[in-house]
Amino acid sequence: MQNILEKLYFAMGHQNSELHAKDPDYIENLQLKEVNYEKLLAMLNEEEKDRFEKFLIADKDLKEADDYNTFLYAFKLGALLVIEIFTDKHQAMGER
Repeated sequence: MQNILEKLYFAMGHQNSELHAKDPDYIENLQLKEVNYEKLLAMLNEEEKDRFEKFLIADKDLKEADDYNTFLYAFKLGALLVIEIFTDKHQAMGER
């Protein structure tokens, strides 16, 4: 069962992909990546292709874990800031 932060993270991931689809720089870099990926694969033998594919899978898994942990950290930090503001709102407003 996913907790609420996991649900939020994965829902936001879907929205981020929609935002990227409209970003011309993102689209250009994605196309460049795909072209170079195909060129690289053409240079490799079957064993090297297999090793490269395993590398890409591991790299993707690490990036996903890193992105998720960064999201959790940032969300929790934001929540702590909100708690601090509401527990001492006079200080947060610059009042003494």
